[in-house]
Amino acid sequence: MAWEQFERIVSDLEKDIKIDRMNLDEKTLQIPSIKHFWIAELYRSKIKIQKLEGMKKDRIKFLQSTITSEIGLSKSSLTAQMNSDEKIIKINEKLEELKIIVEYLEDAKFVLGRVTDDIKNRIELEKVERL
Repeated sequence: MAWEQFERIVSDLEKDIKIDRMNLDEKTLQIPSIKHFWIAELYRSKIKIQKLEGMKKDRIKFLQSTITSEIGLSKSSLTAQMNSDEKIIKINEKLEELKIIVEYLEDAKFVLGRVTDDIKNRIELEKVERL
């Protein structure tokens, strides 16, 4: 699911930062709202990570309370048993996917910060070409 989300993010971001002569004025006016949207998306993903980490901690506590009744289980055996829990595996997979999305959005944040400069440079270039 997160991989589809990642591909959607990449596609949507490509559309948002695609600037040509036909849409230059429109994109110039939209840049602040585009930046806001993607920063919000970054933080939504970070919040999802925090929630999943909380769910993982709760699941581990639950497993610890149910497994501790098994006397003589070593710490490594206990950890292995918890890490093989189906819910923990799914949470870990989702966490890894979301961390990649967050990393991409952090990079996109930098790119979006430079878009204004790119537009400015393009406008300056057009002024020079007119002379």
